[in-house]
Amino acid sequence: MFSSLRKRITALFLGSAVLVLVVLLCVVFASNYASTRNQSMTMLDRYVSLYSLENPPGSGDGPSSPLDMSEGGSVASGVGESGMLPPNPPLGDDSADYSLSSFYSVSFGDSGEVLFVDTGSTGLYSQAELVDIAGSMVQRGPGSGSTGTMLYEVVRRDGYTLVAFIDNRLADNSMRTLIVDMLVGAGVSLLLVLLISFPLSRALVRPLEENDARQRRFISDAGHELKTPVSVIGVNAELLSRQLGENKWLDNIQYENRRMGELVTQLLKLSRAQERNCDQQPVNLSQMVETEAAPFESMANDAGLELVCAIQDGLWVQGDAVQLAQMLSILLDNAIAYSRGGGSVGLTLGSEHRIAILEVVNSAEGLDARSLDQAFERFFRADEARSDAEGHYGLGLSIAKAIVEGHRGTIALESRDGEVHAMVRLPLKR
Repeated sequence: MFSSLRKRITALFLGSAVLVLVVLLCVVFASNYASTRNQSMTMLDRYVSLYSLENPPGSGDGPSSPLDMSEGGSVASGVGESGMLPPNPPLGDDSADYSLSSFYSVSFGDSGEVLFVDTGSTGLYSQAELVDIAGSMVQRGPGSGSTGTMLYEVVRRDGYTLVAFIDNRLADNSMRTLIVDMLVGAGVSLLLVLLISFPLSRALVRPLEENDARQRRFISDAGHELKTPVSVIGVNAELLSRQLGENKWLDNIQYENRRMGELVTQLLKLSRAQERNCDQQPVNLSQMVETEAAPFESMANDAGLELVCAIQDGLWVQGDAVQLAQMLSILLDNAIAYSRGGGSVGLTLGSEHRIAILEVVNSAEGLDARSLDQAFERFFRADEARSDAEGHYGLGLSIAKAIVEGHRGTIALESRDGEVHAMVRLPLKR
């Protein structure tokens, strides 16, 4: 129980760290991406604002002549190729970034003819490639966006349309480097959180373990201490009844003493079940269930019920046969005692994926979700009207749960169609 609690606490720490890191990385990435894109678009806007067809980049001081496209897709002579920036680039905090950035542009006349092409200084794109890309941008209409590694802006001017580009390759590479660095940092951070969470979870669970150990020790000590006075009271009451004969006061003493003895016995059984240090041996679970179920057939008949069994042969588990038999007895006894409206009590044993599945089913109308959730708590009884004379003190399912968990299994109660299903899952012996 506490081992699984430590694992859940560690998983909670790790999950919380993952969530925080994911949110942080997304915020940092989105912020840097938006900042880089806005900076690039700002520089592109400046390029566009400084652009003039009378003095385009790389053209010298005079205007260029209109261009003609050959069938091979090349641009005719007269195209600017020097990659010079527009005259007098703006000064400011980002003037260095502006000067180092790569700009391209294509100007189209009103009739669609190419007026001027600036291929920049990098030589990454040919004139024909820029014209093709710019032509597709013009078809989309004025505006801005991105294509490949470039940001573009389409602007309508008097007598021509300008398509300007800025190469965002370096910014994209920087973002990829940032992502890699952030992922490496996040991985190292998660590793540190994982290493810290193990001792921290042990420190958090240790007081619970110590408190649980004290409770078990108290139950065991109290049970052993109560056995002696209960036995003495029982012996003396029996001697008095022989001397005095029938006496209702003695009958009450003997009845309550028997109840107390049964309760002490169950407390000691619970204490032993919670110790989980039993000597586990290979157990033929199929044979044990069949043998243990036989005496309950007469009990079911006396209660107007039928015990219906379906047991798969050859299922073996590693455990304590005595404790497993006690667990099954508790489930069958409860199923018979709390059945409603006659009918039958079902007992099935099967296997699935190397897991033995033991199921006890009885009819129990009106059993709510709260009762199912609290059924394994000590001294809990769903039917408070039941007499303690039946020997049910609300400890049976607590004992059964302790036995099952001591055998690395699970136990659960489910309510379906007016029936209660007690499901026990135990790992089969390999």
